[in-house]
Amino acid sequence: MARKKPAKKKKSYSGSEDNKPNLFVAIYETETDDEGNNNDWRETTKDWRPRGIFTTRERAENYSSWCPDSLCCPFGIEDGELLFVIVVRYSTGHTFGCTTGEGTVAAATKVPEVAKKLRNLCAMAENFTVEIPEDIRNIVATPYGGDIHAHWLGYFERLESIHVFQFAVNKSPDGEYFFEEH
Repeated sequence: MARKKPAKKKKSYSGSEDNKPNLFVAIYETETDDEGNNNDWRETTKDWRPRGIFTTRERAENYSSWCPDSLCCPFGIEDGELLFVIVVRYSTGHTFGCTTGEGTVAAATKVPEVAKKLRNLCAMAENFTVEIPEDIRNIVATPYGGDIHAHWLGYFERLESIHVFQFAVNKSPDGEYFFEEH
């Protein structure tokens, strides 16, 4: 009797159960200033978007033009799967000016329907905390592990847009997992 070959095991990245950051989002950010006619007023426009996701802060810093955002990811991810990252763009200000195009990584999931739900929850946020429903909490990664902090709500802050970026998980030759925009 011929022996069956064992099924090829998929490579996977396991999640964290201790609410410690374990995914780091490399950020691309450029900034332009328009000081206008009044020397006291300053207007800044940012181009802010995620560039890649890595499992080590050091690798993410190599690809970031700014400090990488971190996520506490409670679930595992298989090689080749997609990760949907919810990015909120907002404006902020102070007494002497404003900045448009500021951004934050609000959450991530590997389920497209959950990404849409998170996007809608962020869009409808009225409090500084966007509560993640209990039935999806174990499949959502957030910066602090748990609910989403709504940076775009505040005295000077205003929501501009919410985007869902797709990243595919890959494994580099050195064994580290990374996610490329898909």
